[in-house]
Amino acid sequence: MLCSAAQAAGTQAGLPPALTVQGRTALDLTGYLAVLRDPGGQLTVDEVSRLPTLAGPAGQPAFTPQHRSLALGYSTDAIWLRFTLQPRPGDSAPWWLVASPPFQDRLDLYAPNGRGGFDAVRAGDTVPATQRPLQLRETVFPLAPASTGTTYHLRWQSSSTLAMQLHVLAPATYIEREVLEIARHGLFLGLLLTPVLTTLICALWLRQDFFFVATAYLVLLGATQMALNGYDLFLVDTYLPQARSLLANQPIGWLSCLLPAAHGGFALSYLKPYPHMPRWTRALQAVSVLYLLCAAATLWVDWVHLAPWVFGLLPAFVLLLVGLFVGMLRHRRQPALLMLAMFLPGLVAAVLQGARNLGWLPLGFWTSGLWETTTFLQVPFSMVVVLLRMREVQHQLLAAHERERSRRRFARVVAHELRTPLAVARTALANLQERALPVQPGMQPRFERMRAALARLNTLVDNALAEDRLGSDAIVLEREPVTPAQLLAQAQALSTADERHPLHLHAPPEGGRPCALDRQWLGLALANLIDNAIKYSPEGGPIEVSIEQTATETAIHVSDRGMGIAPGDLPHVFGMGYRTPAALLATGIQGTGMGLYLVQQVAHLHGGTACAGNRAGGGSRFSLHLPG
Repeated sequence: MLCSAAQAAGTQAGLPPALTVQGRTALDLTGYLAVLRDPGGQLTVDEVSRLPTLAGPAGQPAFTPQHRSLALGYSTDAIWLRFTLQPRPGDSAPWWLVASPPFQDRLDLYAPNGRGGFDAVRAGDTVPATQRPLQLRETVFPLAPASTGTTYHLRWQSSSTLAMQLHVLAPATYIEREVLEIARHGLFLGLLLTPVLTTLICALWLRQDFFFVATAYLVLLGATQMALNGYDLFLVDTYLPQARSLLANQPIGWLSCLLPAAHGGFALSYLKPYPHMPRWTRALQAVSVLYLLCAAATLWVDWVHLAPWVFGLLPAFVLLLVGLFVGMLRHRRQPALLMLAMFLPGLVAAVLQGARNLGWLPLGFWTSGLWETTTFLQVPFSMVVVLLRMREVQHQLLAAHERERSRRRFARVVAHELRTPLAVARTALANLQERALPVQPGMQPRFERMRAALARLNTLVDNALAEDRLGSDAIVLEREPVTPAQLLAQAQALSTADERHPLHLHAPPEGGRPCALDRQWLGLALANLIDNAIKYSPEGGPIEVSIEQTATETAIHVSDRGMGIAPGDLPHVFGMGYRTPAALLATGIQGTGMGLYLVQQVAHLHGGTACAGNRAGGGSRFSLHLPG
């Protein structure tokens, strides 16, 4: 970088010197700029070009030398920048002016045209890529300064933060730098893709809140990196130009609000701090919700007005998060340490970047590059967090599976132990009935009730054993040809029907066509359907069992004249352990909610379906549709 004697004199007078550009060197314009605020945004380049640098006449605006980086906060003002470029003698290579970061709304560069006027080149986020001087993700202007030096004027206006760096460099230098930048961003997104896919698969498989929140956080992290580096609108202009009007100014505002909310959700869903720190948890939840409301408000409020509040809230949010991590060290040490290691550097960098956005700190690595570096480091930490959470879920599932195995083992032992006393009770009842009825015929109804009670208890035992076998996933059906008439005879033998619930059986003509079924399992299903019909017909009434056959299907229907089923309960009646609210409130109707579940499982084992409905005229109707 070389300065002439005139440039040095200008520096001594307090004026910004001319920048000498040469070869392939990238030169920073910081220290070579004069700045003018245009509050109404009404000044034209002709008016601005006549304004002096430093003090002008009283009441007349003037350019002010800018000796520090451009970090001017949020403003609706137009900002005019003046700078002079002086090529090195004998160096006629072309140069480019690069404005970064890329999220500036509008940049208009004015160069003197030698005829007393200016040629304007427009760029920025609000200008489609196809209309920019160079179709690149950043704002890049080609320059052609005269050998004697050229003074340029740049009009700058943005709803994003007024923070910008200007560099002058040769095209080849820019291309080399851009290749490295794209490779670095591609590496970041490639690394990010692994935890995103992992958390998404876990979310869809396990249906747990943490994995959904983690997926959202990681996606927002990647989207924020893309938006801050100008890839979002560049891709929109390339593949979805019709959406540019909607997305021109929105992504930065949305992401600046959604990412802190996702931070809070990630930490809360992983640490689960509410039992240990309820007030702190509620405070963090409230701030996260406030950020979500700010994201919604960006649809109606200009980001330039909303951003100071969003970034002003950031230190309080960071203190809440760090306080939560430190407080949870006593209760969940390893997860809390992991959260501190993963988030603390990025949170500090976010506070520094927020202070830069508000114009409190200058541009530099600590206020611009640090956040991107810490974000890069978050990716491996996020993968560790997800893997640890997956291991925790695996342990929970294994423990639940072991508890379920213990429960099934206990039920199987109890059911087997009950079979012997039930057999003894049935035999004793049959002997007692044979001896007592010739002497006291009036005892017949009581014997029927006792026989029905024993039959129902036997069905419960069979259900317990059947449910255990169904849960083992090791059932092999023993199919044999069975006619509908044989099925009905088996149903009658297994039923608990009595005088109040007479059994009406309807078979197809001539007994029907044989089909390959497992007689034992289907008999259990029919016994449960008939028992269910009797149980939910407390006022009595006939139970009708009918079998219909078509060319490809055998349908078994069991109807009653009982209390029926509410329409809202019909989709749930076959669920394991489900009992309708009406059944729970009814007096004298007891059950486990397992009978209909077993019916459905038996139907599925045969490749069929089970369905429930209400019978015309009152009562319910259950059907098994079996192939064959």
